[in-house]
Amino acid sequence: MRSFGVVLASSVMIIASASSKLDVIDLPRGFFPEGITNGEGWTAFVGSLKRTARVYDEDFTMVADLALADGGNSSFVNDVIITKTAAFFTDSFQPKIYKVDLDEETGELVDRSAVETLVLSDNVPVVEGAFNVNGIEVLRKNTLWVVHPSGGEILEVSLSADLSCGSVARRALSHPMFDTQTTAMRKGNSLYAVNAKFGVAEEDVDTAAYEIVRVDRDSGELAC
Repeated sequence: MRSFGVVLASSVMIIASASSKLDVIDLPRGFFPEGITNGEGWTAFVGSLKRTARVYDEDFTMVADLALADGGNSSFVNDVIITKTAAFFTDSFQPKIYKVDLDEETGELVDRSAVETLVLSDNVPVVEGAFNVNGIEVLRKNTLWVVHPSGGEILEVSLSADLSCGSVARRALSHPMFDTQTTAMRKGNSLYAVNAKFGVAEEDVDTAAYEIVRVDRDSGELAC
């Protein structure tokens, strides 16, 4: 049975398909989005922070409850990217990525308790006391785009051939509508990021407006 990860979002919303490139897509008020990933065609799945993190199979049966971080309140396990051989989870409070191995043939967890911690280098910008490394996505084989919410930008990272290391190229993508953008997905030459708006007061979350914001991948300036 092929398994897949659902992070902070056992409740998922389907965004209706659209061929036009809308710069801003409104979400329901109070949705409190965090994660976003591609579906078929022009369909996107957007997760809400009002649920919990688990690993499910295609029948939506929970197959694992992974303990990724042991940092207590000093850790905030956030987004995930699934490859053929592993799942990679970001930690927004610590400069770490957690790796869980998957079987290349079946996609199943190799070990339901084994987690490898990858410590990020000093090249990754970290703001103390703020949300840092968040969304994660691998594109064009050796290109990685990392959403940096406190900086209001999306950063380009060039990876080595074996994907074991990389350098921040700092092609920073920004948009005036970004508001604590957390995760992003790719469609063609566009990146779609969700605005989590963590600055909204808890008592106002249920009525707050949330959006998905589109930027062109080639619109940023290379600063190195």
